[in-house]
Amino acid sequence: MPLDAPYQQLMRLLSVRALEWVRQRVMDLPDPIAPDHPAIGALAGAGLVAPALSGFRGCTSPLEEIASRRMTLPLVQAASEAVLAGRGGSAHRELVVAGRLVAGDDPLWQMARRALTDDTTANVHDRLATRSRDDAGLMEQAEAVVRRPIPDEVVCAAAIDSFARVLMQLYRFGEQRPRLSHPRIYGEAFAKALRFADWARHRGDVTAMSQMVFCLRLIDPGHDVTELMAEVIASQRPDGSFPCKTGYSTADQDFRTGAVPTLAALAALHIAQTGGWQPVRRGARQDRPLSAALSRFVTAILPSADAWCAGLDPDDCLDLAAGLTRVTGENWFLRGGLRRHPVRRDRLARLALAVFPDLNATRLARDMLDINGGWPAGWRADPALRALRGLPVTLGDAADVALLARWSQAAARNDPAEFDLCCQQALLFRNGRDCDSLHAAALKYAHQAVLSAETPQGIAPRDAAAHLCRLSRAAQLFEADPMLVAAA
Repeated sequence: MPLDAPYQQLMRLLSVRALEWVRQRVMDLPDPIAPDHPAIGALAGAGLVAPALSGFRGCTSPLEEIASRRMTLPLVQAASEAVLAGRGGSAHRELVVAGRLVAGDDPLWQMARRALTDDTTANVHDRLATRSRDDAGLMEQAEAVVRRPIPDEVVCAAAIDSFARVLMQLYRFGEQRPRLSHPRIYGEAFAKALRFADWARHRGDVTAMSQMVFCLRLIDPGHDVTELMAEVIASQRPDGSFPCKTGYSTADQDFRTGAVPTLAALAALHIAQTGGWQPVRRGARQDRPLSAALSRFVTAILPSADAWCAGLDPDDCLDLAAGLTRVTGENWFLRGGLRRHPVRRDRLARLALAVFPDLNATRLARDMLDINGGWPAGWRADPALRALRGLPVTLGDAADVALLARWSQAAARNDPAEFDLCCQQALLFRNGRDCDSLHAAALKYAHQAVLSAETPQGIAPRDAAAHLCRLSRAAQLFEADPMLVAAA
């Protein structure tokens, strides 16, 4: 639907006025704002919509800067902590859903995001918003919401809002077109959106009309939405906000009252006047919470590592040096004063597992330590010991059922020692470890490491070595680089 220049100019003007209203209301919020503030839902809504507006503008939207003035990283971290601890309310979940705006690389937020995605009791649209990978079961639930028959006599604003939120998240606000299970679903969704648009126009519901403008243009970018937009445009108030119902009024609105219809109208104004999604160039972000947690933990303990190595018994220092070498790539065997340190026969297997399958750490252990004092019987059948000796190792294709059962049981009963042992054994296989419950357990242990990193002076060296080994193995198991896996 091509628009003439005056009409586009009008919509840009209305967008600017609405953005200014949002800016003023956001700046009126306390700084810092508490997670239980009454307007936290409205603020999270602004943070969720802001990247979508940037996508339609082709450059960073002012709403991103506006929302990030009050939706700060500490606020999102506090909400993430509450979600991970199982005490997160609706406000905490809304902050996690919108947290990418300010916390894209934060491990706590990434772990909370994964926890919310895996929470089957959460709303489907929230789980869609926080997903970082395709999930057939979640897509099936989303399709069921989109296709669910809703008779005319029971159509209401809540039903329209649920439909719109799920459809928007399926399309990621226009960034991608979802791969639905059947082409017929696109037509069913479009027909449903048309019916909801008529209901909203007859009842003067500005929010529902704006949502249906967005949904119709998501499904059919060329659909004519001028009639709906005329109703929405005529409702803007002098202060720049949009009301819940159509009609003229000069009354100003507070943020809690006017945020939802104003943000919905802003999204509709942007999608109606643009030719589609125009990606904004940003720094590459990868959702790898285990790797991010490992990086944060290492950064926290590195200032104390030298003192720990100097004060530890050489055998205890060996575990810490192996973990640091594996994670940082630096020669901590040399830095920790372990050059030519004789490794006892009963410690060789533990050392081999601590560095396996990292090639650099294994090579440094072999070159820097005295490992020739005697090898345990049957070492040629042990892949980790073979790697430490410098012999070739063949990885299996997939982990067996017995290992996966032990691993799942260790995760269920919160047994970190057995979980670590199973992780060590799983590294001997290429596949067969993509299990949500195991990943969730790994995220729980990563959460514990991140919490301990907040007070590094209280971490015992042995605990630090255990966290290092556990996190590095979990990151390699669940967040391995696909290119490296293919090369292996």
